[in-house]
Amino acid sequence: MDILEELRQQKDTHAGNGDATDTDVGQINNYHHSVLLGCLKKIHDYLHELTSNLNHLAYTTTVDIQIPGIGALSNLQQSNYELLWENRSKQNRVILNFSTHIQDSCSVQLDQSINDRIEDILEQAGINFTCDQNKLVLDGKINSSVTFCITPDDKGITMSVNNFEQLGRQRYLLTEKLINETFFDQMGRFLLHRQNNFIDLIATQPSEQSTVSDSGLHDPDSGVHTQEMDVSRVRSLFNKEVQLYLTYHNTIKEINPKSGDFIIGRSRQSNITVNSDLASRQHARIVYRKGKYVLIDQSTNGTFVKTQGGKEVYVQGEELPLSGSGFISLGKSVTVDNEHIIYFSCQ
Repeated sequence: MDILEELRQQKDTHAGNGDATDTDVGQINNYHHSVLLGCLKKIHDYLHELTSNLNHLAYTTTVDIQIPGIGALSNLQQSNYELLWENRSKQNRVILNFSTHIQDSCSVQLDQSINDRIEDILEQAGINFTCDQNKLVLDGKINSSVTFCITPDDKGITMSVNNFEQLGRQRYLLTEKLINETFFDQMGRFLLHRQNNFIDLIATQPSEQSTVSDSGLHDPDSGVHTQEMDVSRVRSLFNKEVQLYLTYHNTIKEINPKSGDFIIGRSRQSNITVNSDLASRQHARIVYRKGKYVLIDQSTNGTFVKTQGGKEVYVQGEELPLSGSGFISLGKSVTVDNEHIIYFSCQ
């Protein structure tokens, strides 16, 4: 028995120590967390490709940033993208860090002397500043970031935007239903300060933890329109091959057209090992064929597939194309008390 299998068994034993109600609630929470974890993985993969292209091109975006109560800092240079994935106890985060540089010293005339609140905001942003006779002079760089975070108690993914279009932090709550092609297209445009409606898209469910006033919401018509990149380069940032993501407990697998046969089953040699008595050793395989991912059942008990918003389909010794997102269950119907559900998403 390897260390991962030993830990899995200890976790299953620990989960079974509660009463029936606690176990049901725990399974529901674990399932929901695994769905959010799959969404977080998709966000990470998109940002990885985006930042790789931007850093390869040494791409610099010209932006303005608002300082609440003071005014705008103009003609700043946004660059130096760094992407991090943090997997801490009961918390998963994807962090996009970047710098916004003040090319030349910026001077802002104040109506009154600088107050402690503005001083704290500038210090947290990492901006060097001096204040002389109600004139604020700033230089250096602004530390900016966009963070996506989930915890077991979250109903979605918390997105924090720090020192981006204005100094300070805004928070939004993202549900799994928001994570689709439109979300990624608008997020990419938002990060490059192109015309977008990203905040309007995600602000339909603002987080209760929001720490900014309504003035923090973005007006898509008031944004800075930056320099245009070569058309072929822009397309390379947003066009991707169709990929299939499978999430089982805390395991996330990504399949692309070049992956070859992907095996799901009870065998430890499977690409995803499902430790269920109803699962065959090589229960089902997924192949990429003619632009689609196809599930091929090769089991004794069959496979149940349910797309989100659709009806459950039973497959035994047959093939079924996978589209959109939904759930796969080996030998048992897709139900809330089924701890061996696999979440899939084609994108």
